[in-house]
Amino acid sequence: MLYTTDLNNWEQLYDKYSPVLFAVIMRSAGNKNDAENILIEVFAELAQKPEILSHKSPGLMLVLIRHTQKITLEYLQHKNKPVIKYTAIATHAPVLNACLFGQQQIPVIAEQTGIAETEVRKNLLQEIYQLRHHPVTINTLL
Repeated sequence: MLYTTDLNNWEQLYDKYSPVLFAVIMRSAGNKNDAENILIEVFAELAQKPEILSHKSPGLMLVLIRHTQKITLEYLQHKNKPVIKYTAIATHAPVLNACLFGQQQIPVIAEQTGIAETEVRKNLLQEIYQLRHHPVTINTLL
């Protein structure tokens, strides 16, 4: 998806994912200054480890959110700052929440909910689409 030397691709990646990632960071960091610094760290590490970006959408969104959560935790621990714990990314994203916070796989979610795996995947895609294509702010998160 991304060639590390192509600035246009990096700009597209940033424009597409940074609003969601920034909102995720804000949930844990609690302040804009730390969130901005962490977002820089996230993209700096992506530049150093482009293999992280080898996933295809929608998997890439999950990978980027998990990567962002990891960098956020490391940053806050290194700075001896409190980490705000949360168990959901958004009220309107139950499948995404289960994947991210429950570490559940789609077949498990399908079995627990009684919904076909194809329908669970479809719901996950819709939730990711919502996060990606609609303005995400701290107010739209839990």
